[in-house]
Amino acid sequence: MNWDRSGATGTTDFAVAARDNSKDARGNYNTPMQGVSSTSTMNCWEMILLAAYQTGMLGRDQVYDWYTNDTIEDMMASQSGTYKLGDPKTARPDRGDIVFMHGLNHVVIAQGSTSGGKEKVYSFWPPSDYSPATVQSAIASGKIDSVKKGKTQDTSIESLADWMKALSMEPNPITFGPAGW
Repeated sequence: MNWDRSGATGTTDFAVAARDNSKDARGNYNTPMQGVSSTSTMNCWEMILLAAYQTGMLGRDQVYDWYTNDTIEDMMASQSGTYKLGDPKTARPDRGDIVFMHGLNHVVIAQGSTSGGKEKVYSFWPPSDYSPATVQSAIASGKIDSVKKGKTQDTSIESLADWMKALSMEPNPITFGPAGW
């Protein structure tokens, strides 16, 4: 599977299908939501939406509405807390909560547990499989494709925030809440 950058007008396989709600004469969608293959492209929030769609928790029409109205943030039904890095008394997300890191800069799903004081999450952001120096070099040389292959990661909010900071990306605010489906 391949990661690609986010955006309402993105060209990932998922985004193309999400924005096409047209159907053929038999009622089948002209652009089906793809499964996951070695050539699939999607971004971090699309991985979450695809999982919800494939398990029947999220309908195609809802995905279409979010894409065509540019309201992807509605995948979080309501904000129930703000995660404060380094604060042992911070509010913590429940299992299955959607977690936004600086808005849609990165979106993960909470595991509802900690390990070594770090809040565990599932993430799809292949560049974080590489060192910040490798990613910076790939971006500078125009070879971002070299850091696109990836897998879903069992990681933590803290690890992702550290990685974002190393790339001069702001992880805060980190907000969370239940899924909007």
